[in-house]
Amino acid sequence: MSPLPRPRRRPSTQPVHPVDAVPPPGRLAVYGLQHVLAFYAGAVVVPILLANAIGLDERQLIHLINADDPPHQRG
Repeated sequence: MSPLPRPRRRPSTQPVHPVDAVPPPGRLAVYGLQHVLAFYAGAVVVPILLANAIGLDERQLIHLINADDPPHQRG
């Protein structure tokens, strides 16, 4: 039994909706950097605010920030 032929893809003549468009590489790099900064800011700012709200000292704050560190990134 022979395999079924693959359907041919025709180039789409329809315009791409802006939501589905891929931005240029420069804009992708900026968005990627923004994403990384937002992630790390959230990983540090939230424990600082929490520590201040519940009255932790600096040593306990450091432990709280390190508790958010995934195991694969520890040295």
